[in-house]
Amino acid sequence: MACQLDPTRTTRHGQGGAVYTDGRGAGKVRRAFDTSQMMVVRDPDGILPETAETDVVMSGQDCRGYRKEGRTTVVCLADGHGVASGGAKLAFYSCLLGPSMVLAKMPEISALTRSRDEEGLVGLMAQLMKDLDRTLRTDLVYTAGCGGGSTFTINVKYPDPRRTGVICSLTSNIGDSPAFQISGSRGKDRTVEELTLGFNADNLDGFTQHAQECASAGVPIPDVIVGRWNKPGNFQIPWVKDTVGRNKPIQVYQTEVKDDKVDVSEHKDMTTFYEGAPEWFHAYFEFGGSQSYRDTHANLAAQERGEHPAINYGCTAHGGTVQTLSSFGDTDARVKRGAAAIDILSTHTTLKFITRPTIELFMSDGPADCLSDADFAECVDRVGPHSGLLAQAIWEKMMTRARTVIGGGGILLFPIKEGKAAWDDLSLWTQVVIPPRIKRSKSRGRGKARGRR
Repeated sequence: MACQLDPTRTTRHGQGGAVYTDGRGAGKVRRAFDTSQMMVVRDPDGILPETAETDVVMSGQDCRGYRKEGRTTVVCLADGHGVASGGAKLAFYSCLLGPSMVLAKMPEISALTRSRDEEGLVGLMAQLMKDLDRTLRTDLVYTAGCGGGSTFTINVKYPDPRRTGVICSLTSNIGDSPAFQISGSRGKDRTVEELTLGFNADNLDGFTQHAQECASAGVPIPDVIVGRWNKPGNFQIPWVKDTVGRNKPIQVYQTEVKDDKVDVSEHKDMTTFYEGAPEWFHAYFEFGGSQSYRDTHANLAAQERGEHPAINYGCTAHGGTVQTLSSFGDTDARVKRGAAAIDILSTHTTLKFITRPTIELFMSDGPADCLSDADFAECVDRVGPHSGLLAQAIWEKMMTRARTVIGGGGILLFPIKEGKAAWDDLSLWTQVVIPPRIKRSKSRGRGKARGRR
């Protein structure tokens, strides 16, 4: 499958330290908004001079951004949805503007990192996301009122201001474009940790955070239903009915607010959905859902615990209009819940201190849906810590999986047409992080690394 290739991008940190970045991308086979002119003339009115050094690459409605300044590296990734032109524009301009906005905040980020004020960093990044969202929705002439929506995940790597030989990795996201950190040595010692929190309607943790923010702001908590099933014109589940015998959308969560705290539990509809299903539908339960390969593992584990999980069924919120609970744009779905809802933009932030060679991955859900943590570890074991070779290995693994996974419905879960992806747009960043080597003390003759604190 043809894909757009990036030359390896390198940020040197001295004493052998570096951040190596590479990426891949390809658009889904579709008739859609043409983004080629937008990439050529990205600022026709000349109003964004601060973005001149930011590289952006579009792949369908996906976009990847990259920028480095001194020893600071910023990568970001956005996955547009909804109205083709609107989703693409929001993805493109979020990746164009995001790195500049983060770099402008680096003195504050560095100060908060030095004091180890993670709560302060969480608040700063949440406000930065809201500022960027407001710019895209109302202020920027290229995107104001454009429709559609977009996820956004951004990562910044910078030297730890408190300890030499340490590289900080700060990741923030809205929506559900994931990031992963891979550490440890080959085999069983290899660990894969997700750095993001998926704010999609399937994800209980993401929904719980979003519901709490809604309740605290006096905004109605959104109803979430399984897919768009039982809505007019959509797939029908005739064993889940309302009180008068009509097929009804399948509610996922039951919420209750107690002392300003939101309690989220499984809705009784989910019991009916699982326990009332006819034999022919059990193939979906046995597979672990209907949307992805990755989330089958979480779904099956929840079933083993006796639960009736909604994960991996493409759940939707706001009357079945959107899958993401937190995204740039999606203005119509947000304002329908009241004026205060437009200011709710659930954000997740993680700070990691990298002290030994580490790999981080950033991707849209197109590649992530096809791959498990074990797949990522296998690719690293096969090609080693090389950003370019790793990007290609993950890409090949993704395409192999796409050609072989048969979903619960008995068809290919990830369709391919003419050798190209037909299930989604695909974007991927790979980074290999090598911290600087700390000079060792000779005065005590013990060879122990000593960092400045």
